[in-house]
Amino acid sequence: MSAKLCDPRGPVMTFRQYFLYGLLLFSPVYYAHAESSMLQVPAEYYRRISIAVADPNSVCSDNIDPYVSTLALTSKYEGSDDSRSDINDDAQAEYLESVATIRAMEKMAAEASDKFIKTGDLTVAQCFLNNLSAWAKAGALLSDDVNEVGQAVRKWFLAATGIAYLKIQSIRSDNGGMTQNEQVDRWFGHLARAVMSFYSDRPIEKVNNHDYWAAWAVMVTAVNLQDHDMYRWAMAKFDQALGQIDGDGYLENELARENKALEYHNFALQPLAMLAVFTTANGDNLFDSHDRALSRLTTRVVEGLQNPDIFAQRTGYTQDTEGLYTAYSLAWIVPFHKYFSMQWPSDLGLESFSKLTNSRLGGDLSWQFNVNLPTRPSDESAEAH
Repeated sequence: MSAKLCDPRGPVMTFRQYFLYGLLLFSPVYYAHAESSMLQVPAEYYRRISIAVADPNSVCSDNIDPYVSTLALTSKYEGSDDSRSDINDDAQAEYLESVATIRAMEKMAAEASDKFIKTGDLTVAQCFLNNLSAWAKAGALLSDDVNEVGQAVRKWFLAATGIAYLKIQSIRSDNGGMTQNEQVDRWFGHLARAVMSFYSDRPIEKVNNHDYWAAWAVMVTAVNLQDHDMYRWAMAKFDQALGQIDGDGYLENELARENKALEYHNFALQPLAMLAVFTTANGDNLFDSHDRALSRLTTRVVEGLQNPDIFAQRTGYTQDTEGLYTAYSLAWIVPFHKYFSMQWPSDLGLESFSKLTNSRLGGDLSWQFNVNLPTRPSDESAEAH
């Protein structure tokens, strides 16, 4: 049986939430972007390609059933203490089974949008958009039977599908382009308001990487829908995140993850990197705010990746680095390299990757931002140094 859906107008905010939201909206820092101007994507998203006409006889074989079940999901950390650092294998298996179709849709979003902007293959783009329309029509992920894990899944899904949709809509072509789907737009708006409602009134001691991902999901939706209120909300959350970075470049609430502190600092940087790029594209450069807090965080994380003992000494726990040195986990480095003159870090194995890709950040970021990854030096050049 399908779970009950939220009010289609979006969740109702409490008076306190409206009050705090109003303070954020009318704070002077959030008026750098003119209300009358169009919200922009970074320049690299405005590509002109030749779109291959779709075969009218082609059939989209990748139909993914919309997820309309409960969002009260099992945490992979079920049974762990407050640090939430011990994975429960049985709970993780249950979680992965529950979100299988959601993750499949996220991966389709990244792969389809990447293929479309690289090749102009309209068939693959239309297949994704058809699936997206079906999910929108079904009101997917709008269940009001939701816990904190479900809230997290909802915002990650909105980020992944929203940025893919935005990539496709930003394409320009001499032989046409993609038109926006009003039903999908309305659905994205409902999802974003659900995200905003949950993450608008959290005590500062609970504000962490989840809030940063919420800001990224809402930022993408703001640009998709040209919604300035959503943009300012995302800006406020981004600014709040920067204010949490201490003088040494650490995030206190991520240090609490003990043996996973480095992993979660790296995870937190993923949405912050994209927020930095998107706000800069709209004339709101927060990279230097809070005494260059974002630079401190990136420096600390890179140093930690190069030498995890730095985080071990700070937390008192040996760091779990499994899965950290992957194209997915390190994809955030690309926008920092392109926009903020960050040098390619050494000793992270970047030269072994053909691309850096992360579905929730928009797929192949190395191609999207048109950067060449570092290459492994030959024996001769290595000896020359």
